[in-house]
Amino acid sequence: TVPAAYAGAVGDCAEMSDIVYLLIVEEPKPEFDMAEEACWDGVDGSLSLPMDYTGETFGNAATRTYSWTASLISGAGPVPTFDINTLQNPIITIHGAGVFEICLTETLTYGACGATDAGVSCSQTYCERITIHETNVEVDPSWTRPVPYRFCTTDECIDLDALVTGTPGGVFTGTGVSVEGSHPNYQFCPEDATPGTHVITYTVQNGAGCTAVMSHNVEVYAPVNAFCLENQ
Repeated sequence: TVPAAYAGAVGDCAEMSDIVYLLIVEEPKPEFDMAEEACWDGVDGSLSLPMDYTGETFGNAATRTYSWTASLISGAGPVPTFDINTLQNPIITIHGAGVFEICLTETLTYGACGATDAGVSCSQTYCERITIHETNVEVDPSWTRPVPYRFCTTDECIDLDALVTGTPGGVFTGTGVSVEGSHPNYQFCPEDATPGTHVITYTVQNGAGCTAVMSHNVEVYAPVNAFCLENQ
C-alpha cells in the first residue's frame, strides 16, 4: 500500500502483489568406510580396495553426483587411482606406499523453481586417510558392513566372518563381538552390545610384521513395545 503522504504520489492508494519462490534444498551428508591400513607387496596395481559409501543423503527431487580424489600426505607414493571416480562405490588401485587422503565430494543439483530461478547446487566433502605399508606379503582387510546395519537388541547374532571380502583369518573386535566356539568363528550379538553406536574392527596380519585394519559402525536400538488402550 502506498502512503498518501509519499512524495510524488498522486491519486488513490492501491495494493500490489507478487509471487516469491522459495527453494529449500538438502545438504548432502557424504561418508564412507575404507581400510585404515593395508599391506602391499610392492607390485604396481596388485592391490585393489573398495570404497564403501555410508552417507545418509536422501537426494529427493535432485540429481546426485560424486567426485572422488586422492592426495599424498606422506611417503613415496604415488597416489592410488580410481576405477571410475564418479561412482558411489569405486575401487582404488594401489601404486605405492605412504599415507593418502581419500576424499568424496557429493553434490545435489536441483532444477529451476519458478519462471526465473536457474536452480541451485549444494556440495559437501568428506575425507579419510589410509596407510599403505610395503611388505613382502599382501594383506587386504576389506569386509562389508552388515545390511541392514541397524539392529534391535532382540535381533539374532550375525556371522562376521561371512562378511570378509579380503584376506580371511583375521580377528574381529568391538562391543558385542564374540567368538562362537573357536577362532575364527566371530559373531556380533546386538543383545550383548546394548543400545548405541558401536565400532567393529577387523584386523589381519601377514606374519611378517604388517597389520591391516578396517572398521565399520553399527547401530543398536532398544526394542519398542506398542500397545493400544482399551476404550473407557
